[in-house]
Amino acid sequence: ENIAIPNVSSFYYDKKNNKYYIGSAVSGLYVITPSDFFTPPAPVAAVNQGFYGQSVTEEGVLSQQFLFRRNGTHEKYPIISNLKSTWYRPETRSLYYAPDLTLLRFDLRTGKTYHLATLTTRLSSIFPDPWQERNLVFSTSFSIGKMAQDTLLEEKRIPLTKGQELFAPYPAGIDTFLLATWSGVKWYDYRRNKIYRSILDSLAIRQLYAESPERIWMASYGKGWYLYHKGRITRMPDGPLDALRTVNAIIDDGRGYFWLSSNNGLFKVSKQALLNYAQNKSEEVYFYTFTTKDHLPTNEFNSCNPSYVWLPDSMLSLPSLKGLVWFYPHRLRLSLPDKGIYIEHIHIDQKDIHQVDKLALEPDHGRLNIKVSSPYFGNKENMQLRF
Repeated sequence: ENIAIPNVSSFYYDKKNNKYYIGSAVSGLYVITPSDFFTPPAPVAAVNQGFYGQSVTEEGVLSQQFLFRRNGTHEKYPIISNLKSTWYRPETRSLYYAPDLTLLRFDLRTGKTYHLATLTTRLSSIFPDPWQERNLVFSTSFSIGKMAQDTLLEEKRIPLTKGQELFAPYPAGIDTFLLATWSGVKWYDYRRNKIYRSILDSLAIRQLYAESPERIWMASYGKGWYLYHKGRITRMPDGPLDALRTVNAIIDDGRGYFWLSSNNGLFKVSKQALLNYAQNKSEEVYFYTFTTKDHLPTNEFNSCNPSYVWLPDSMLSLPSLKGLVWFYPHRLRLSLPDKGIYIEHIHIDQKDIHQVDKLALEPDHGRLNIKVSSPYFGNKENMQLRF
């Protein structure tokens, strides 16, 4: 939009890769790729607060003090900022959050705030109890509690010590949880208030995705991400530029792929390729990379709980350093490097070799240089040549 191209002489649209090729008689070739990502305009105050916890409402996405709508507008609410975790209950149009040690409910209809409970440490997560959806489960650095009808039922101090703080609990069964902690992954029985298993104790684990009791994906802070499968733990590849040493979100799109947000880009990868890697069936895993070159506002995404939200129409919203990032994973077309590889020149013993079908090297040959190329207008991180 509003791109000045003088003396347009030719035009071609590549539907497969969603690219426009526009030739100018005086300025050469322009390659334009429409963005698949949208960052809703945010006021300076919102950018200064940072983007972490999100909640989906009937009108849009709530993050910090602001409601961001699809049409690009936003509205500020009298909510205290610096929120890492929130939960929105559509039946009452209420936002549950805790800016400090006070758990609050904010009514979007009336603008009133209600005090619900005083916490022992800061809130780390809040979500509906999957077995009793009218109840809420919340966690702090050292506890898990339950609420019903805005009344605190109980809050249990988990047997964790300093240095083992809880990042977030993930339901694993009736009153059982997987705990992502600063000292590994732990299996926790809420009724007995007992941790009965622990793995990866030397790692700070910030994200979990449990497909089943026997297959759990785990992401650490700075030490890579892992698959627990039937008692075996496998470290997954660090990906392009070692970006996946810190994974901020593991998102299953329901179509056989994971989307991984990090501190250095967004990645799409085949789940089956990862399983093959874990089973030693393959040595390489291909990660499709998205960066600012693909119109992301930044390469750095934020980690919170949850680190992403789905909207009813399958739009995905991710918190980043420079705002929310909205896109449709199921509609996004990948621009894959699928063209041939060509030898441009061969240079051996300071001589150029021309028009050769077969190259035979003498035993005492000197330096050999081969320059190859392949036409590709996508993100160069997705062009991976192996020899």
